Amino acid sequence: MSDASDLATLFFQWSQAVDEFRGNNAPTLTSDQKVYLKDLAGQLDDISTHFTLADIANTIASIQPQISQIKTVTANAKNTLQKLKTTAQIVSAVAAVVAIGVSAVGGNVGGVLAGIGDLAKAVSPPTAGT
Repeated sequence: MSDASDLATLFFQWSQAVDEFRGNNAPTLTSDQKVYLKDLAGQLDDISTHFTLADIANTIASIQPQISQIKTVTANAKNTLQKLKTTAQIVSAVAAVVAIGVSAVGGNVGGVLAGIGDLAKAVSPPTAGT
């Protein structure tokens, strides 16, 4: 995990803990305290979201050279699936797209490239003798 992801998780956990405290102690809190704690939890959520977005941006940056390839090979999913003749071809193609997505989310360039290659094989017409 990245530092941004770690920070997102930590701030989210704080937000959840504040919300839980507010809920568990509602009878003993004043209206102002409830409102203030809710506002603070919201700010913690916002901070968590900021770090999540930073993590996503870092991941996208790490696979930037492959973005156009991902867009190209994953475009027109419905048309691609309609061209495939067997369930095995469809399963192979879908598994390759999932591998591309999982690798992209993880910033794994090698996995993205392998998935692109697997998708190309899955959607290519069979050659003579295969």
